Amino acid sequence: GVRAGRVPRAVGVILGIVELTGRINRDDFTRGASLADALQRRLAGLGRFEQAPLRGMVLGTIGRFWLHRHRLDRALPFLRGAVRHHAGPKEVRHELARSRTYLANALRRQGRLAASLAELDRALLDVRACEGISPSYARTTSMFVRYERARTLLATACAVRGARVGAAARRAKAEALEAERIRTATGWQPHSGLLRTLVWIHRTLGEDEEAARMFERLERQVGRSKMPAERRILAEARGEPREDGEVF
Repeated sequence: GVRAGRVPRAVGVILGIVELTGRINRDDFTRGASLADALQRRLAGLGRFEQAPLRGMVLGTIGRFWLHRHRLDRALPFLRGAVRHHAGPKEVRHELARSRTYLANALRRQGRLAASLAELDRALLDVRACEGISPSYARTTSMFVRYERARTLLATACAVRGARVGAAARRAKAEALEAERIRTATGWQPHSGLLRTLVWIHRTLGEDEEAARMFERLERQVGRSKMPAERRILAEARGEPREDGEVF
């Protein structure tokens, strides 16, 4: 068991993860770098066995912090470390698909599209590790993986020429529609980023009527929100596909 004297330090790591995650979710990066550094120090202060269930969470959370700050150079070592850790002990392997998806997000934003898709191919296989633990967690994880695949395939469509544009965009459309199907089936909250991506995909395929309908749906959804990020997504949907920097 965990030694009584060690419990506060383990709890301190968990509280640090919660605090940094909360700031990420609110786009509040005040003192974020110092919180990330403190979280690493708290983790290092734990014994090896106490670190095991927490290490991947710490690495992934710090990686996401730098991902949100658009510091891919700082994010990648942590995101790779989270993938390595979650690929290890069976007890943490259910987190592997999501860790790979965050890594794929960073690789896509670096323009390393083939590497991003390779991680996402593995992530789809890793989703199976979630099914025995929580079917609902597996389904929502699959939604995130499909969404990131759609974004990477759309980026691929924008980077190639000729018939390859349509082929990549059609694959992106299939992934985005599957993500939306899962979102609807699971009752997950409406996802403005996914709708914006579908607007872009329809436009890329020359499906202007479908793009207009999807944009109207996005506009109605964002109209009910006061969040600046939602307004930004709506503004992005008016233009051409671009690197949006969004991290789900």
